[in-house]
Amino acid sequence: MLPSKQKVNKELFGLLMKTGRSFHSDIFSLRVSPSPDHSTSRFSVVVQKKVEKEATLRNRAKRRVYPIIKGLWKEVKPGLLGGIFLKKKITTYSTEVLRKEVENLFKKAGIV
Repeated sequence: MLPSKQKVNKELFGLLMKTGRSFHSDIFSLRVSPSPDHSTSRFSVVVQKKVEKEATLRNRAKRRVYPIIKGLWKEVKPGLLGGIFLKKKITTYSTEVLRKEVENLFKKAGIV
């Protein structure tokens, strides 16, 4: 998991949704926006009820993605807000496939 200082809070999430640019892959969508304070980057993972009905499964999906972001954290440019949205269930995908998808999205967005 990421520390709370590295997660997007409610106020910044609205800004991210209004001003962010979107990038897509088969499994994820990434929305990226410049941070208003330009200090550290902040990211969050969003799993809609449409993707996973049960809260425990949504939380499990988030717990699988956050360590991937944490592993790429040193390469991420500072001063960004980011949201990773799951498009479909990720239970059938290996961690390696998920890591490659997130890496490719970050490269496509130009944040790595």
